[in-house]
Amino acid sequence: MFIEDGRWERQDLYTAKAEDIPGWRDAYFTYEEAVIALRSRFIPNEGTAYLLELLSRVSKQAEINTHDNGITQTTVAKKGIALLGTEIIRPIVPLRPYRTFQEVEQPESDFLVRIQEGKGDAENRIGILGADGDMWKLAARRIIRAYLEEHLRPDEEDRILLSL
Repeated sequence: MFIEDGRWERQDLYTAKAEDIPGWRDAYFTYEEAVIALRSRFIPNEGTAYLLELLSRVSKQAEINTHDNGITQTTVAKKGIALLGTEIIRPIVPLRPYRTFQEVEQPESDFLVRIQEGKGDAENRIGILGADGDMWKLAARRIIRAYLEEHLRPDEEDRILLSL
């Protein structure tokens, strides 16, 4: 559409908003909340399997000590009276949260996993934080564009320009 001062303004022919998805927000969770979030807000993949296995080994422990050098984090969990087990936590895990339309494939992106020691009576918490700088949005646009191009199939005379 042409504007009076000589510029062109883009006209939006369609607008779509995904409102029926659980969504994802970076947060720190208790171990129980993290298990529920991994089961209900993520598509099962190697990353969710890894985190669920990690949580099953760590969550039942009474005492957890962590060593963090900024790149990797090591957790020492007290198992029983004298047995100590050390678990090196992978700092970046690929996950596929439900973040866009249900009809399209959900983009996979990297998440930073952090364990936060509880102070006093506070419970230990696990952080699942986006680590891709929102690059998943570009992947989602490509996936949605491909879906629309496949399902709208315009005639040769009626070309539809999809610019996502």
